[in-house]
Formats: sequence, C-alpha cells, structure tokens
Amino acid sequence: MATLGALVGTSTVGIPVWRVTVPAATMMLSRDIWWDWRRRCTHRVAAKEPVVEQSDTHPPSAAHPPTELQNPPLSASSLNSHNPGGNSRRQLALSTILSTWTQRFVETFPTVYAVCWQLPLTLVPFAFLMFILVQGLTSQGWVRLFGHWWDAWVNKTGVVGAVGGMLIGSGLLCNVCHSFFRPTGN
Repeated sequence: MATLGALVGTSTVGIPVWRVTVPAATMMLSRDIWWDWRRRCTHRVAAKEPVVEQSDTHPPSAAHPPTELQNPPLSASSLNSHNPGGNSRRQLALSTILSTWTQRFVETFPTVYAVCWQLPLTLVPFAFLMFILVQGLTSQGWVRLFGHWWDAWVNKTGVVGAVGGMLIGSGLLCNVCHSFFRPTGN
C-alpha cells in the first residue's frame, strides 16, 4: 500500500517509476529471504530434538528429512574416471548437481521460489520491444506529433471526449494488433 501511495504521489512530480518500485521490491525480497531462512533454522532445531519411536512403515516427514548419504549426487570426477571423454556422463553429472542445488534452494527458500516461479517473464520481451518502439517514435518526432493531435482533440471535446476517444482508439488498436499479431496454434 505504501508503494502504491508513493507511486500516486510521485507521478505528478516526475520521479521515474523504477525509483519507487525497485526499493520496495528489494525490501520484499529481503523480507521473504529472511522469513524462509528463519523458518529453516526453526525446522533444523526441531529436527535435532530426539524422536521417541519411529517405525519403518512411515515415510520421512518434513521434520526428519532423509540424509544425503541415501542418495549421493554424482560428481563429475567420479564419472570421468570410469568413462574418460564421455559427454553424456558429464551432462548427467551436471544435471544431477544442478538438480541437487535447485532442490536445496527450494527447500531452503520456498517463498522466494514460489514468487520467482510466478513472475510474468513472458512479458519481458514485450516490454523490451515496447521500449524500443517508443524510443524510436520519440527520436523521430512522432510522439510529439501524436501529442499535438491529442491536445487538439481534448481541447475540442473536453474530458468526456478525451476519455471516450482513448477508449475507442485503444479498443480498436488492441483488436487490430490482436488480429495481426495473434500467435498461430496447432
């Protein structure tokens, strides 16, 4: 809420959006890392407490995870000693090491992993290309020309005409762009 309030408050002053959102995002990431790390330390303390009686029929719980010795990761040196020059063995070792690191990261920082997993990374190319388009139009003078046209429209029609014109214009342009640039599915 504070970030949204700061964005609304600074929008008229001319402060760039990233100067408000990056500190807020950094604070939230730090909070999530701290929260997960604290939870991990709490679970480690609980796991070190003696267990009364555990039968072999129960699967290992989150409080008592299986030890690393039950499923040791393959190392690149051990695989290369058996099969020198074997690229598939090296790839297997690398994927095993990566899988182990990813699993440890997910177990240690589940909140950070969940947030990162849900990031809309498919919007990054769109935002990057939109930035290039706007910069190109600005450098060629088209943004200033469109601004003069829009200013003339608002002066003639007022606030209602400005809102209606933007609604109709953006709706038509979105449908045109959707029709021309729609991905073809199989």
